[in-house]
Amino acid sequence: MKNLKNIKKKLGILFSLSLIFGCESAPKLLQGEKISIFNKEKKETIEAKTIILEKPYINNSWTSNGGNGKNNVGHIAGKKKFHKLYSNDIGSSSSKKQILYTPVANEKMIFTISGNLRLTATDINNGKTVWYQKFSNNDLITFGTLALDGNDLYLITNNAQLVKLNATTGEIVYSKYFNTTLKSGLTFCNDKLFFVSDNNEAFAIDSKTGEKIYVHKTIEENSSFIKGATPACKGDNLILTFSNGEVHMIMADTSTPIWLDSAYKINPSNINTISDIIANPVIEENTVIVKSYNDITKAFDLTEGKTLWITSNGGKTAPVISNGTMFDINNNKVIFASNILTGNKIWENKLNIDKNDIFFDPLLVNNQILVPVSNGDIIKVNPYSGEIIEVENLTSQIDVSPIVVNDKLIIISNGDLEVFN
Repeated sequence: MKNLKNIKKKLGILFSLSLIFGCESAPKLLQGEKISIFNKEKKETIEAKTIILEKPYINNSWTSNGGNGKNNVGHIAGKKKFHKLYSNDIGSSSSKKQILYTPVANEKMIFTISGNLRLTATDINNGKTVWYQKFSNNDLITFGTLALDGNDLYLITNNAQLVKLNATTGEIVYSKYFNTTLKSGLTFCNDKLFFVSDNNEAFAIDSKTGEKIYVHKTIEENSSFIKGATPACKGDNLILTFSNGEVHMIMADTSTPIWLDSAYKINPSNINTISDIIANPVIEENTVIVKSYNDITKAFDLTEGKTLWITSNGGKTAPVISNGTMFDINNNKVIFASNILTGNKIWENKLNIDKNDIFFDPLLVNNQILVPVSNGDIIKVNPYSGEIIEVENLTSQIDVSPIVVNDKLIIISNGDLEVFN
């Protein structure tokens, strides 16, 4: 009976699509090709393809949970061996006060939000605290997320208190509250801030004033994770993903909906019935990759919404892409390379990760795929063959996906900021 209820619930979405495009004045859907959400998955094959990576570049900023507006940082320059530069105490972390989202950073400072809502700016070169701000001790506030635009730093807590600060001094510019609960990371795009609430409302905020511009709504979902995916943006094209498995592309400036689809399975025999999308959607040229926890990954045409391919590779981590090759890890802890145009795998390899450990978003750094693991390991994988190069233990614990800025690997470990060169 439970499976039957789940099926009915998913089918009910089909009859509600005409209602879900509510901003506060619902625009009319643009006409275009209608794509069935029941598309069959493609038969997975191993494709013979030579992998050629883009030249690694020096990444001088990490501006949101996904690295940038497209959630796509590509092939970053860095070191093959890591040496610890420093550690800085940035506040406490515990099971009740979790750190769910990554730090942000520029060429001068690293900005972190701790499990006890302490916002700290650390000098990226020497590890000294430049400034810090302490926010509410309210037991209902359990996490926050950051976004950075030039000298403007934005924090939003899980009870949707949005704070804008001067990144250099820590001075608060404004503080606004919204009557909702945070679900996603925070994205800056076209002078606006975007986030998704726990009841599947996407908010657009004027970054200069903190005032709400519009709310884009869809159907609520009862079964979901605390953390959600960070919206992705390219130009005026905004990709929103929701806990019910839906994917919407709207115009960032006007909230006009262009297309919608979904990334979930309706399969009574599948015990994985959570349709939530936790992995950040990734934009590469005119392709959008959306990965659901419910064992499915779909590629869409960004502007038209046409489904390009579908595979059975779900999970909680976002892929990394370089020169038409996508590197990803699925729920079964299999790391693989695939062709972004076809979805076909090029190679795959099962990672030896303990069942009690969590793996985070892979990074492509200096011709190595780095797979961070919660036990402090960094698994280094050859991107051309999938072979394990080595496993290097850097610290006792990794709390969230590490980031790479100015050749430095930045890790949050049990309430400390640890930086490696």
